[in-house]
Amino acid sequence: MSGVGFALGAMNVWAVALADDLGMDLLSGLIPAALSTGSVVGGFLYGRRTWPGTPTGQLLSSALLFAAGWLPVIAVAGPISAVTLTAVPGLLLTAVITSAFLTVDALAPAGTTTEAYAWLIAAVGTGQAAGTALSGALAEHPPTSAALPAVGAVLTFTVLLAARRHLAGPGATARRRGRHRRTPPAEHRYPQGNSPMAVRTSFEVAHTCGHTVTHNLSDRPADKRASFARWLTTKDCTDCWKAVRDNDSASKEEWVAAKRAAEQQAAADWAAQFEMPPLEGPQKALDWGERSRHQLVTASYTALVTEGTWDEADWDALEEKIRTITRAGWWIDQRDAEGTDLPELLDAATEADRGTENPFR
Repeated sequence: MSGVGFALGAMNVWAVALADDLGMDLLSGLIPAALSTGSVVGGFLYGRRTWPGTPTGQLLSSALLFAAGWLPVIAVAGPISAVTLTAVPGLLLTAVITSAFLTVDALAPAGTTTEAYAWLIAAVGTGQAAGTALSGALAEHPPTSAALPAVGAVLTFTVLLAARRHLAGPGATARRRGRHRRTPPAEHRYPQGNSPMAVRTSFEVAHTCGHTVTHNLSDRPADKRASFARWLTTKDCTDCWKAVRDNDSASKEEWVAAKRAAEQQAAADWAAQFEMPPLEGPQKALDWGERSRHQLVTASYTALVTEGTWDEADWDALEEKIRTITRAGWWIDQRDAEGTDLPELLDAATEADRGTENPFR
């Protein structure tokens, strides 16, 4: 394909030389534009239908017509004929390039297609550089410069013709559908009975509890259904899971009730031992208030006396203050307080928090 690149490179320089020779600068742009326009039209026509033969046969045919299209350009004398005739080889340019890529795709070993495409592009680029250089050197001789694109195109056909046996390998004889080909309708792509099946949505799962359940996983993405079904095999079925959950809830409620009863008894024993007055307030808040008072006062004794610097005399004075606070709601409000904060909290209590009976013994 270096010859195709050679023709394109030589054409660009020839267009400039002809524009200079005729004194028409616009011609240097119109001639390449005509080639490009022809290429667009030819590409559209080439892609409109499926052409007979193998990619190799199409490559040889298009290369021959591409070379023939350049021959009239050699005799160009005026600007109109130059622009018009340059569009003729442009009509075949897309067919040549496309057929070359299809042939390379058929011949390249598996896994080397990209590399093969790169070599093809490099060959076209190398030829274009050579054509530009040689045409530039011969720019002072317009007839010779005009013949160079045809020389490159003829060289391409000659090389392809000589190598046709190598190009017609096993892969190249198979019809390959290029990207420009139309995709046939679905009923033609798959013979009757062989149409692709949808990913299944129903899975029979054997759960760890021993039950086998058929699950409908149509609400999950198709590529995640199988993995989700495997995950289900590591779990109990829904009915067994609910039963275990309900049993766990009942057991937890029993444990909480037992723990609360034990705390309530400990609070009552402590209040009786240290002669703490009964609390006042709504009936439903009394037990909670007694538990909160017991927990905060015992935590305070540990922090201030057992682990702190207070002596028993200090604690006795604080204990008398504790007895003055009989509103259950006050103790509930302080249930999250630190033991060391109790003295300050007692000082902050108001008359509404203190009982009406004499708390002192």
